[in-house]
Amino acid sequence: MKKIFRKQTAKWTMRNGYKIRLCDMANSHLENCIRLVERAAKYKKNEAIHNLLSFPIEMGDETQDAFDGAFDECIERIWTDYLPNIYESFIEERNRRQELAIEKSTKLAQDLIKRLEQLWPSESKKRRKK
Repeated sequence: MKKIFRKQTAKWTMRNGYKIRLCDMANSHLENCIRLVERAAKYKKNEAIHNLLSFPIEMGDETQDAFDGAFDECIERIWTDYLPNIYESFIEERNRRQELAIEKSTKLAQDLIKRLEQLWPSESKKRRKK
């Protein structure tokens, strides 16, 4: 007897503490989580810059050089550097669903064409000759 294995995907911890697999999420839930993680990454980048700018210390030459290096590094980083690892899993799941939807639509269109050809065989022969 064959064993049926469910797709193994990453788990997301919701606000209420419940863990849900990405493959079990509704499309709208998945999209909302992607937007949430993107907003959080942008916020973390801005927060890092703000923390550096509000750091109150008296600086000598060496301290100023270290601060300038840290600040330059912080500025050069882009918000995607702050994304958590699960973000890639979100994107992979969204792409997988989009591919499945395209495959399903293509299959439905092919089935519809076959049915129409069965109903009106003379019309489909005329179209093929043109």
